[in-house]
Amino acid sequence: MGRVENKVAIVTGAASGLGFAAAQKLMSEGAKVMLSDINQEIMETMPERLSNFSNTQFSTYTHDVTKEDDWIDIIDKTEQEFGKINILVNSAGISLGSDIVSTDFEIWKKVHEVNLDSVFLGCKYAIPKLNDAGSGSIINISSIASSLKGLPNRFVYGASKAAIIGLTKSIAAD
Repeated sequence: MGRVENKVAIVTGAASGLGFAAAQKLMSEGAKVMLSDINQEIMETMPERLSNFSNTQFSTYTHDVTKEDDWIDIIDKTEQEFGKINILVNSAGISLGSDIVSTDFEIWKKVHEVNLDSVFLGCKYAIPKLNDAGSGSIINISSIASSLKGLPNRFVYGASKAAIIGLTKSIAAD
């Protein structure tokens, strides 16, 4: 309890799934959270969905994680609203495609753009702000489908999530 009290987090993919769960956990531990997702309709319902966290500061941002300008904007908005950034949770992700023969190259590129390129962009723009704050944490969500276990008709997803592991290890080494 209290490990993230008064810390400021950005959580992508916060409208549902792991992103929503991560945001709720951070808020329950006292973090101020910028909730990010591309789904504007669901983001507009967040105050109601998170009404049990009325004592916690949070804000929402409709964010296309594949757009560099959106990353610059959410970093700036988070700093303006909360004064700093301590935590980034890269949770946004999609799973499209089927078997390798049936999957179009456009689907391959779209999944990697959302699942992997977004992690690159988030880290690129958040790390200087974490350094300014004196310390911080980045949580890049991968999957068992990455290198531990292949899943049927999910090779694109698995490849993108495996790449996140390599990217994260290399960033940590830097």
